[in-house]
Parts: sequence; structure tokens; C-alpha cells
Amino acid sequence: MNKSPFILGLAALLIAGCAGSATLSGLTDPVTNAIQGQAALDAALGLPASSDPTQQLSDAVYKLNTAYSQQPTPTRAAGFAVASTAKLANDLATLFGTEISRSGKTISNPTVRKIVGLLAPWKREDELSGSFSPVSILTDSISEPAETSRAYPDDPTPVQVKTALEATLRDLARIVDILTDANIDAIDAANFTIIDPKGTGGARVRIGKADLLILRANAELVCSYLNFALGYDITFSSSNFDSSRTLATEFAADVTSGATVPASRLLPPAPFLGLASNGVASITSAKANLAAASADLGAAATNIIARGASTGSPRWFAEAINLPASDLSNVSTEVNNYLTTTTNVTIGGTSTGVTVGNFLTNPTALRGYLPSFTVTSAGGNYTFTPVEGSYDDNFGNLFSTGVRYKVVTLSGSKNRLDLLAEFLNNLQGK
Repeated sequence: MNKSPFILGLAALLIAGCAGSATLSGLTDPVTNAIQGQAALDAALGLPASSDPTQQLSDAVYKLNTAYSQQPTPTRAAGFAVASTAKLANDLATLFGTEISRSGKTISNPTVRKIVGLLAPWKREDELSGSFSPVSILTDSISEPAETSRAYPDDPTPVQVKTALEATLRDLARIVDILTDANIDAIDAANFTIIDPKGTGGARVRIGKADLLILRANAELVCSYLNFALGYDITFSSSNFDSSRTLATEFAADVTSGATVPASRLLPPAPFLGLASNGVASITSAKANLAAASADLGAAATNIIARGASTGSPRWFAEAINLPASDLSNVSTEVNNYLTTTTNVTIGGTSTGVTVGNFLTNPTALRGYLPSFTVTSAGGNYTFTPVEGSYDDNFGNLFSTGVRYKVVTLSGSKNRLDLLAEFLNNLQGK
């Protein structure tokens, strides 16, 4: 199984509501708004990769959303969906980048890459694969890159992150709501085209039923990620948890005493990573989002096979961005299997069974899945040995045969979040 983080570093999702506002042209009647919005979308998609499409995408979303609200049509729904998902992807890439520069180092930002590839599939950097990794349920919000520089003063606060996640979820929900079954079913007959986002010279691609199903499915996948994150309490005050405190400072006394250290020392105080007040409902929605995405990807595959390859110009959108029916069908099946069956995955070189559906149906606080440990040190490095039996090794019925934590050795200059990330990223099946 591929560990493919989706909310790696929750701060990386500070997107939709946080971009600087663009100067937008005025509104008029629905037909004119739709024409101007479409022109702005085409202009954004036709820009060279080195150009900033923020202004054009902002104008396109503004005009097409208004035109659809004034007078709904399938083509306006389609235009809004493409423009809005592209804008969200652009906001994310612009604000945080696919790489982060910290302390003179360039660190890959895989969450940004993953979500940009979902929302703007023409920017996809890797092969399409099941995006809901069972292990990443627990690792993504706190996994690497875990640098002491997490404590940079200009980083968003946990409360700002939560607010941004909620705003982003609302934006994505609007896309899903506008892409109704009726609008998707009617789009083939509308002969709706956009500038080919991977093309040159102004070539166009046609948006059809399968293409809108793909866009809706990808929005649903990201909604699932956000609903899962918001199902847990992710806020805390820096006054009661210093994330920059080094391991040498934090655990020097524990090395001397030899006593077992409780897992709570790795985390801000409760209720951090406990269920949020609406946590069960939010995580239930995450499961529903995944089921809907699986169904939409399967339906897209069926439609692509039925409509066949384009015989002329313009090509279908899914052809232009290289999303064949076989890939969509495979991902649909993989996500559905995670939700409905026990699937064998390899974790730390050992196969174990996972059932994501069980985990999402009966969510519990994440704090109980972390180990107590003992600490030793040598040559400036600290070694942390998990205590077997100190944690729920089935992770709330996620792992049928259980997992174990491996021993971790880190430089004393690292911090508690680095240690937590190393524990979670080095899980091993039993």
C-alpha cells in the first residue's frame, strides 16, 4: 500500500478563504455573466505554466457562479465546476507551493501536490491511485515534514487552520451541489468546451458526463479528507504546548529516571485529537463522501467506455488529461473495498488487514492509539522504545491483526512533533 498523505501538515490546507481578493469586473444579466465567465476561464487555462491565473480564475468563478444562480443551466454548472476547482488548486499552490523552504532547506509538500492533482487533474504529477490510505488517516495531520521550524511565528494558528478547513469544505460542497445528476446527465448534449489546459495554440476539449463525474468525485475525495480532519479537535494554544521544545530539553530527566513516559507528553492537552463536538457526524460525512466518490468514478469509467474515443476535434477532457476508464475503475474499486471489506495492506514490510469502513463508522479519540515509551540517550541522540500493550494496536478496529510501533532514534535537536511523526510513519503490521 502506498502511504499517500492527504492532510499532511494541516496548515497546508489554509486555502479557500485566505487568498487576496482580486479586482473583479461588474455583474450584469445571466447570459452576459456566463459569456464573460467562460472567457475568463479560457484565458486562465490558456496561460503559460509560468503565469499567474489568479485574476482570471477569480473572475470566472465570480461570473459563472452568479450566472448559474440567476439562471441554472448545465453548461454554467460545468463552467463553474472547472473554474472553481482550478481556483482552489491555484490558491493552494500559490499560498503554500508544492515545496516549502524552511531553514535553508527545500522540503516537498506532498499534501499540496496530492490535492492540486485532484482538483486540477491536468496538473497531476503521479499516477492516479486510491487516495484514501488507511494508515494516512492517522499520520497525515502530523507526519513529515516535521521540522522544528513548525513553530515559525508566521505559521497559521490551529484555530486559523480549523476556520480555513471549514471555509474550504463549504467551497467544495458548493461544487458538488451544483454538479447535480441532472446537470451531469445533460452536459453531453450541450456540446460544452473549454481551452485544453494541457494543450497549446488554443486547442479546445469537450466536457461530457464522464468528465463532470470525475470533477465531482475528486471534490468529494477532498471533502472526505476535510470532514475527517474536522471530526477531531485540532485546536490548541501555544501557551500549553510548545511545539519547538527540543527532545533534549523535554526528555533529559526521563533518561535519568528510566521511568515510562505517557503518550500524552507527545501531544497538546486533551481534548486535542479527541472527537470534536460534531465529530461523529463529520466523520460519517467523510465516509459518505468516499462512497459517493467511488460511485462517481465507477460511473465515469462506464461512460468513457460507452462514448468511445474522440474521432475528431475537440477531444474529450478525460482523454486530454490521460484518465482512462481502467484507471478510474481501479480507483473506484479500491476505495469501495476499503469501505466495505477487509483489505490486506503492507505496513512496515508486514501484511495486515484493514477495514476503513469500520473505523469511520465507530470513530473514537485518536489519543488512545499512541504508545507510552521509555527513553535513553547517547551521543546527542535519543532513542524511544514503545511499550507493548500501552495502546490500542487495532486502532479502533481499523487493523484486523494489529500493528506495532518501532523503536525510533532522533537527534536531541528535534521536537515532539518530529517524534510523533516518526512513530506514526514507522508503524509495522503484526
